Amino acid sequence: MHYNLPLTYALHRLADSQQIKVISWNHDSPSFYDDFHINLNKKPWDVLRKYNPNIHYITISESRRHQFIELYGEDKNLEVEVVPNGVDPFRFFRLDISSIKIIQENDLFNADFILAQPCRLHPRKNIELSLKVTRALHDQGINAHLLLTGAYDPHEEKTVSYYRKLKSLAKQLEVEKDVLIMAEYLFESGEKLRIDRKTIRDLYLIADILFMPSKQEGFGIPLLEAGMIKLPIVCSDIFPFLEIGKDNVCYFSLQETPVTIAAKIIRFMETLRPHQMYQRVKNRYVWDNIYNTKLMPALEKIMNR
Repeated sequence: MHYNLPLTYALHRLADSQQIKVISWNHDSPSFYDDFHINLNKKPWDVLRKYNPNIHYITISESRRHQFIELYGEDKNLEVEVVPNGVDPFRFFRLDISSIKIIQENDLFNADFILAQPCRLHPRKNIELSLKVTRALHDQGINAHLLLTGAYDPHEEKTVSYYRKLKSLAKQLEVEKDVLIMAEYLFESGEKLRIDRKTIRDLYLIADILFMPSKQEGFGIPLLEAGMIKLPIVCSDIFPFLEIGKDNVCYFSLQETPVTIAAKIIRFMETLRPHQMYQRVKNRYVWDNIYNTKLMPALEKIMNR
């Protein structure tokens, strides 16, 4: 841009000295607009249209890349890398520091699919089915994670036994690393997670679906919470869920197999364009992923020249 012409000339001189690598991070140019001032085509402003082989050019999109190559002149094989703009989900969602640690330690923004099940660890919640569906998604080539937010009562023998059963089943299905039980979560530092409403909200925000395979419920508050943040819902077809969700959620029968339920989830999610956009943004435009797939390789390429 044309806001500091002396600095522009200085950067060209610095690049020509080859004392240091110079990268031009090209976002925009006044020449791309019909109302740009004609004097910008004349000296000394024409430096803005000058391609310098000693400068490494990076721009933000394929369309901008073509525009800059056109602007810089005759040679259509000019080297201009593309590193897109991105979004920081930690700031955008205003995630709690504990939630950020969980995401980073388990690389959740690189997961293909996240199921959230906010419930106590109780047999009525049918969590063993959640484990089996997670395994079935893995068998379909989907890197799925299951987030369980609830705890179990250590003083109630029935729930302690159920907790042990779930741990054993997760190991048997080889999904223990992909099933995060928040009530027992230990950070890499050894500190225990103190789960609260903020943590549960954050897990809703990063999940792909609310998954509720309950055998029995009196109501179903998680369906209301998911509805408030537009989180897709997949749940058993028990009466309270049918009453709350009507035609706005994806139901399955408790008699269906985990493989059938997994296939139903995949088909359901493929119909949701906003979710497809979310996955695209998460995979391509989250800053950590941009750094690993675009920016770091571009910088390594420049430094190795």
